[in-house]
Amino acid sequence: MATKKPKGKCKVTRKSPKKPAIDKGFTLALKGIEDMAKEQISNARDPFKTGIKIVDEIKKMTMRLENQIEYDSRDLTEAFGSDPGVVGVGIGVF
Repeated sequence: MATKKPKGKCKVTRKSPKKPAIDKGFTLALKGIEDMAKEQISNARDPFKTGIKIVDEIKKMTMRLENQIEYDSRDLTEAFGSDPGVVGVGIGVF
């Protein structure tokens, strides 16, 4: 049994590059916060104590963001906050 060779070249379509998930302005703002923190620590009377306070504030902000992400994710996957008479169905039920 003979096989046929393809006559044309295979056309591969390449996907266009996606927009980055994080905006460049946001990355620059984080870099600015880092620079401000370093400057404040280097100019502080007690650099260690100041650094701990700055890191503590950053951790608090991070926890708030994580809680918001968790809340938004739960809101997308469940019937969260619907009428009391309505039973919600999560994704894992099917």
